[in-house]
Amino acid sequence: IVLSGYHGFLSATRKKLLSGTPPRPSKFYRMINEVPPVLTVAIVILVVVADKPDSQDICFVPDGNYAGVIEKLRPGVVEPGDIVDTEGTVLGQHNGVIHYTIGQRRGLGIGGLADPLYVVELDVDKKHVIVGPKELLKTRIVPVAEVNWLGDEPLTSRDEWHLSVKVRSTRPPREAILRPINDKRAEVELLNAEEGVSPGQACVFYDTHGSRIYGGGWITKRA
Repeated sequence: IVLSGYHGFLSATRKKLLSGTPPRPSKFYRMINEVPPVLTVAIVILVVVADKPDSQDICFVPDGNYAGVIEKLRPGVVEPGDIVDTEGTVLGQHNGVIHYTIGQRRGLGIGGLADPLYVVELDVDKKHVIVGPKELLKTRIVPVAEVNWLGDEPLTSRDEWHLSVKVRSTRPPREAILRPINDKRAEVELLNAEEGVSPGQACVFYDTHGSRIYGGGWITKRA
């Protein structure tokens, strides 16, 4: 399967998903769970937008109203609520958690504090935007669910897989250890802590020393 719009391909002879050259993995990052784990037919796909520059927009929201789409999928994300610190103290109000991202500093409307605060968590159920110091953004352990594994051996055939992972679409893969819990859930340990890791984002598995992509899953909230 040739994915020209995604600058990558599936090897017809070895049934492997490979990143392209030059690598543009941000699109792989968004599509990784769409690739079937077993490939039985070689299909060529011609993507007419192959020469278009990368876009940060959501491709299925042509009018740019992503908030409206997400509201239908997850009611409550556009409802107002409180901005609180990690102890639950109310520091201000917001007009919907959908308008905030993990790691955000500007636009919080809670100035006048001695130290800058960052969004460290979003609680849709409580309608809370939780803020804290920058050091709370750093994450080493990342739980992953709905794993789509594309390796030659079963995911659970090893206790650990040493590879690289991508947890933010705009950042390069980082070395990590993947520890399977079952064939659909795993825990990723980042060798170097990353900032801005958030539930709902994709986590894509890469060969540290090659172009192979071993699949991916969705980052979940730690228990």
